[in-house]
Amino acid sequence: MNALKIKDVLKKVSLGQSTVYKMIAEDKFPKPFRISDNRVAWSEEEIDA
Repeated sequence: MNALKIKDVLKKVSLGQSTVYKMIAEDKFPKPFRISDNRVAWSEEEIDA
């Protein structure tokens, strides 16, 4: 599994950061997982699906 940072996710989906987080809140976008205390990432497989 490849972990994508927010900047990589935004490039893949061509959306803005606020739009992505709004879609997460509406359960319309995959939720990130925590990789450290203050960093999250997304599964590349979920983003590509």
